[in-house]
Amino acid sequence: MTRFGLFSLLLALCMPAAAEVVLLDDSASQVVSSQRQMQWRSPLPGRGSDHDVVMTVVVDLRLNTAAWVGRPARIHMRLARDSGPDVRAVWRTQRGRMLDGEVVSGDRSLIFAGTITQPLMEERLTIDLRTDGRWMTDRRRLQFTYELDEQ
Repeated sequence: MTRFGLFSLLLALCMPAAAEVVLLDDSASQVVSSQRQMQWRSPLPGRGSDHDVVMTVVVDLRLNTAAWVGRPARIHMRLARDSGPDVRAVWRTQRGRMLDGEVVSGDRSLIFAGTITQPLMEERLTIDLRTDGRWMTDRRRLQFTYELDEQ
């Protein structure tokens, strides 16, 4: 084996394996409360620089993690991008089983890191949504998904 071949082999052995990303089933989750529609953040929208609309949603998040009980994992919340302006979602957990955080359309953010101990991970999230209201012309359906990275 050449020096380059040996170096390549050693480098490959030292590199961590790529984590497999799995989409988790969150079909048991339920919206507990929400406003019916987004509201202007400022009482006088369009004045100055504040054109944002906001909304708060409370969700009982339930993730099916039965296949990963006893294994270390990282779970991310992903907010899909759509044709409208970016949405920023900032969430707070109520029970402390998951991490507080924020995510912007098209990105994902860590919501859990550790060993999965239950077949159904449950947490209550209060999610504050915010976007630019100048470009809102129709209803939007936001799509949150949850991705598990096996470690």
